[in-house]
Amino acid sequence: VDATFEMTVDSIVLGEREDIYGNITVTADDSNQPLEGISVILILGNESGQLVSRTLITDEFGNAEIILENTPPYSETISFGTVTLEVTSDDSRISNKSLVTLQSKIPESLVYQSIETESGTSGWVWTSLLALVVLAGVGILWYRKRRQDVLDEIASIFSYTAELLAHGDEIRESVFHCYEDLCRVLTKHGYLRRDFETVREFEMALRSALPIRENFLIELDNVFEEARYSRHEMDTQDALRAQSALEGVQGELVRMNVGKGGREELPPEIEA
Repeated sequence: VDATFEMTVDSIVLGEREDIYGNITVTADDSNQPLEGISVILILGNESGQLVSRTLITDEFGNAEIILENTPPYSETISFGTVTLEVTSDDSRISNKSLVTLQSKIPESLVYQSIETESGTSGWVWTSLLALVVLAGVGILWYRKRRQDVLDEIASIFSYTAELLAHGDEIRESVFHCYEDLCRVLTKHGYLRRDFETVREFEMALRSALPIRENFLIELDNVFEEARYSRHEMDTQDALRAQSALEGVQGELVRMNVGKGGREELPPEIEA
């Protein structure tokens, strides 16, 4: 009888599913019907030669189950290396033509390449790294958005205060309101404790929120100190000094492209 042998084998996963399982189906070529009672010989070998031989008999559906179990399992590459599975038959009902076709076809197509658990681990590692990269990207975008919001609000406060001073509003009150508004923004965005107590805390929070040249921050601090603690009446000279300090900070914020989504530029002393 001219017959076709079809073999399927389950994937081998070291550390999980290590023994060799599968099935063989034998079908008559002329009728396409399964052949029952056909003897099928399995030969498992490696570079050193034959490891084991099994004779299987097909059932009424033309199937024979492959079960090759061992301790350690034959798929363990440390013990057995790369194994190959050959199929042949000594059944007198199978034609020589089919046996020749079987001998030339099956051994070459069934070289076992065991699926190492390290491959699965590698895939998991790459998936995890990709997830971390995505999360990091989201975190960076969130941080930049938060930072931009702070700078936009601070720029708005400075702009409004500068307009008040330019229109001749009360100097001390305008500057003090500017200070209070800055405290509110810095607290809202986590740069300043709600119950902060010292001027130093405010200065450190402002420096953290505004990465600008130190001389502009010092000039701004001096204006706030004058408005908060001096007893003399603030005059036009004080107003001009306050306007100069505010305009200096505003110029720095413009240089950093605040509100335009541009790249933040570093002060020259940092760039150097």
